[in-house]
Amino acid sequence: DLEVKGMFRIAVTEEGKNANSGLYFRANPPADNVNGYPEGYEAQICNSQEAHTGWLWKPGKGVGKASKLLTKDGEWFVMRVKAVGPKIEIFINDELVTTYED
Repeated sequence: DLEVKGMFRIAVTEEGKNANSGLYFRANPPADNVNGYPEGYEAQICNSQEAHTGWLWKPGKGVGKASKLLTKDGEWFVMRVKAVGPKIEIFINDELVTTYED
């Protein structure tokens, strides 16, 4: 079980306009490539795709759709991920946007 909270911002630059990142949790590096993408969950940080900030990903697949996009490029926001047992919740600026049960 965990609860993690952080402040994030997608920069407003030419390189940042299509930025795609995320917060990994309950994850481990792949056994065959310790520098590869972690195998586990990812809370998406991205404003330029349909699978935007707040979506939940599980290796390469969106499994929890965020109810709305609450973030904008260049603005700081708070993301909180709460994972207790099989239930995962993602909050953006204290608003629940994703609930998923695995």
